[in-house]
Amino acid sequence: REGPWSLYDSKGRYSFDDTSGWLSTAGSKVGQFICRRLQPFPLSLDENFSPSERSVKIASDLVAEMQKVENQGALFMVSSQLNAVAYPSVETLVHHVEDYKHQHSSAAEGQLAAHPAAAQFLLDNAANVERVGGINGLDLLLSRVEGFQVTNGYLKFLPAKPAEEAENLKNLQKELHNLRSVIMEDLSVKGSRPDRSLAGRDHRVGLFYAGSVEGDGEYQMKVAELLLTAQYYGALRYATESANRRRKVFLTPLGKGWELAMAKAMRMLDEDAWSRLNVSCLVENAAASQELQGLLQPTRSASPVTASKASKASKASKA
Repeated sequence: REGPWSLYDSKGRYSFDDTSGWLSTAGSKVGQFICRRLQPFPLSLDENFSPSERSVKIASDLVAEMQKVENQGALFMVSSQLNAVAYPSVETLVHHVEDYKHQHSSAAEGQLAAHPAAAQFLLDNAANVERVGGINGLDLLLSRVEGFQVTNGYLKFLPAKPAEEAENLKNLQKELHNLRSVIMEDLSVKGSRPDRSLAGRDHRVGLFYAGSVEGDGEYQMKVAELLLTAQYYGALRYATESANRRRKVFLTPLGKGWELAMAKAMRMLDEDAWSRLNVSCLVENAAASQELQGLLQPTRSASPVTASKASKASKASKA
């Protein structure tokens, strides 16, 4: 429940109170760790979509936005593996927050952007081949669904026949509400700046850790869409429940098909919930931004899989 951390010329020890979830260092609270089930009842993925347009802002840099004082209290989605850390590959573990400095990925930059004690705590407690029973966003979900396993935060597809794949998808959708949301709330952003020096800021934000799924087959893509939609929805739902006023939320593109999954998650919220949010998407690609805005129009309410097929058909007809 405690351990050392170091980044650049700063170092210390963290302690964790597993009753309150508070993480502290040098006698000061750094942030509050939260790991909770998405919701107590199944998600409605194919119905009850809001008919109104969803408007989002576009931002380009996670670290820069986190360092802005005006984003005090905002919730940022941070790319990670499904165990809330940033391993460069399924075979390569990271043990020390200092090692993130050598990665050049959005996942590592997100971990470095907040107080290093939080990143080190997650590394010390993430589920992996060396630590069974650690932080794992899919452990509860996969205890009820066959066909998958998680290794070092990466989802692995077990061999399955077409009929078994169809059954796995059906069960996965039914049990998506058992996905765990991993969050660091009220977290100090005294972390690494865009130039990778240590920031002097000390305002607070929330981090919502989320991961994509690798795979190119139709089955793998459908699984990825379900998990992405659930994670985007989980971040938005949590934001509506965790603040007394309208809360800023910065969503991050995650893997293939993120635009469709993000748009669907936004449209799953009712009008009252949406009115309590101020949502931005951290995207640098102008084409992707336009695609997302188009999907949020009232006439674009198809499911991710259906919309994906329509998009492919449109591109094929133009070729």
